[in-house]
Amino acid sequence: MKRFNILFFGKRIVAVLLCLVSVAVLTLPMTVHASQSAGKVVRVGWYESPVSMKDASGRRTGYDYVYEQKLAAYTGWKYEYVEGSWSDLLQMLKDGKIDMMGDISYTEERAEFLLYPSLPMGTEDYYLFVTPDNTELSKGSYTAFNGKKIGVNKDSVQETFFIEWAEKNEIESELVGN
Repeated sequence: MKRFNILFFGKRIVAVLLCLVSVAVLTLPMTVHASQSAGKVVRVGWYESPVSMKDASGRRTGYDYVYEQKLAAYTGWKYEYVEGSWSDLLQMLKDGKIDMMGDISYTEERAEFLLYPSLPMGTEDYYLFVTPDNTELSKGSYTAFNGKKIGVNKDSVQETFFIEWAEKNEIESELVGN
């Protein structure tokens, strides 16, 4: 009988000790080592677009902004936003005046001077828009675009894609860009 009591008593002591150790581990402050980049100030190019905008209160919002905030959560970076036009900001990125900019379509030419992430931020589709009362231009009627003025962002990847599409479909139109 004594042997049973000693074993029972020994198991009880071990259980109490394990509980105390568990409580101590859970309640003691832990040291967290931040990466070397934590707190680094990163200059980010910002321009208004469908994926980066400001709400009615002037707060940044949009898919691009959320993507950047997620990066900051992982890296500990602090952002300093630099506002400008897309073209000006791309040049600033080339010149090293800003560190990062979202929503830049991949091209081989740009890949020579930009470091793209291994996973894309998103995908893109491009559309030509016409006014609702325009019945001359319609889906599949590519020849109707001949001689028309088409608005594009000057020197953009969309301009390049449109030119390639127009050549493929034998369309001769005038590009008007800003």
